[in-house]
Amino acid sequence: MPAVYSCTRLKLIRCHCSCMRQTVLRLCNICKFSHVIIRTRAVARFPKASILSMCLKQLRNINGCGEVMDITDLHLKDYLQGFQETLKNQQADYRVAILEAGSDAGEFERFINRQFRLRLQHYMLTSRARALETRLAITSRSTHFLLYQRDQLIAVLRATPAPFEWASLAQHHVSPTVALARHVEFSRLITHSQQHRPVSINGLLATAAEWAIDRGYHGVTALCRSPQRQLYQRFGLTPIASQAMHIEQRARGDYWLLSAEWRQILMALDQPVNMNAHQPEYRDVFNRQY
Repeated sequence: MPAVYSCTRLKLIRCHCSCMRQTVLRLCNICKFSHVIIRTRAVARFPKASILSMCLKQLRNINGCGEVMDITDLHLKDYLQGFQETLKNQQADYRVAILEAGSDAGEFERFINRQFRLRLQHYMLTSRARALETRLAITSRSTHFLLYQRDQLIAVLRATPAPFEWASLAQHHVSPTVALARHVEFSRLITHSQQHRPVSINGLLATAAEWAIDRGYHGVTALCRSPQRQLYQRFGLTPIASQAMHIEQRARGDYWLLSAEWRQILMALDQPVNMNAHQPEYRDVFNRQY
């Protein structure tokens, strides 16, 4: 039997709770239930939430006297928290550290510099590349995400608000639009080995995305090579341009510019096959990043 929630100010909302581990409906008694929040915790394998989606549509159509909160972010956060829980449950010795903007990012910098040298990607370490980061104050404005296995740093990710690094690198190809002004740029998605499981990368991306939602960003943008493109696209980002760009400062390598709003990422994460399957390409992408 479905659980039924209703009140005099709201249309009837029916939630079939059999597909969820827990459902909580909060009615904030402000302006007589003018704000509505529905939170769900999906089961471990993230089944399609078609019944929940119908619930959300009902909420969006409420004819109350006040504001109905946009619950896309809340629904997405449940998925993101699920990925983080999966990481903790399947890999108990994994953890993600968050270094907020202004923190000492020395460990992050040492890690990526070593990886660039190991991959002979010296164009990432030139004075020209350093000057661009200094001019845009990338390090001081960015939040850094560090994924550890036990005490070993195994993967990193950087999140930077506008102005974006890619806007300078790709200025001859494309310019940022107003729609991207409230996005955050993900970059430096790097791991020290090609042998790490997708669940660890999903957990790292999920942590960064939840962080961005909590700080009011509207979505994510990224400039990356093809290996990272595969990871980002599974996470819901889509290419802005139909073809790869040749970035002069990056040895004229092929780069893809991607972006997504939270609703697009939510739609992607509602396709569990794409995110959870062990695809062979995960095994060899990281030795070709950047």
